[in-house]
Amino acid sequence: MRCSITLLLLPLHVWIDVFEKSVVAVLDFPQIDAKGKGANQTHRAVQLLQQINCGVQESLGDEADPSLAREAVEAFRRADFAEVIRFMDRRFGESNYSLWSLFRDEQRKVLEQILTASLGEAEALYRQIYEHRAPMMRFLTNLHIPLPKVFSAAAELVLNGYLRQALEQEEVDAERVNAMLEAAKLEGITLDTATLEFAYRHKLERMTEQLIVNPTVDLLQQLDSAVSLIRALPFRVDLWKIQNSYYRLLENIYPNMQRQKEQGDRAAQAWLSAFKALGRKLAVKVS
Repeated sequence: MRCSITLLLLPLHVWIDVFEKSVVAVLDFPQIDAKGKGANQTHRAVQLLQQINCGVQESLGDEADPSLAREAVEAFRRADFAEVIRFMDRRFGESNYSLWSLFRDEQRKVLEQILTASLGEAEALYRQIYEHRAPMMRFLTNLHIPLPKVFSAAAELVLNGYLRQALEQEEVDAERVNAMLEAAKLEGITLDTATLEFAYRHKLERMTEQLIVNPTVDLLQQLDSAVSLIRALPFRVDLWKIQNSYYRLLENIYPNMQRQKEQGDRAAQAWLSAFKALGRKLAVKVS
């Protein structure tokens, strides 16, 4: 049998409103009783973040468990952190644990949830700064006046984030990417080329793997469209994995398609045309 633990994560700092964005995660783990048999018990864990303390006890039932959570919430909303700690001691006694009590993989899961929420808030704030100040940034750049650090930091974070998301899309919007690259140039923004190259290359490699499994003309054309953006990017993209996969198709699929074309197969002819067009963009010679 397996039982579940519900973790209610409460970010423990002075911003009370942050509690409204607290993360609730459900983790499953095997529970064994003293006789070695599986026990079907539900435990409730309330995690208070900063030190990330966790209290664990057997479930008090469907009605009592929400009451337990509300008791913790009320103290937290009042910013009565001393009462939160007393609540932990009163309700859970010695059954208190910390982040260090978790296995490394579970530590990462919890921290990823915390960081995702925190980074999301930070990015939203930077987007507001950038979107309201972008015209001013361009004006200052045209006058060769250095941007205030807070403006340049916001612009770098936002534009690099937008570009990364755009480059990760299966269907790349080349017009949008070019517009953002032009905006970065006009505003004097430094691109995070390492991150952008990785995101774009990883997307191309993923599409190529799909093509290897299912070498259809549609997937060829999709990959060709995605690769078309390479010439517009202001950084070099490492294509060796994609080129190697293309060469595998050249050796294993291309000869058969060539024979079918010679027999008058129009579908094979379309496939070969798309394949050769992709080869030219990847700088792979097809005889």
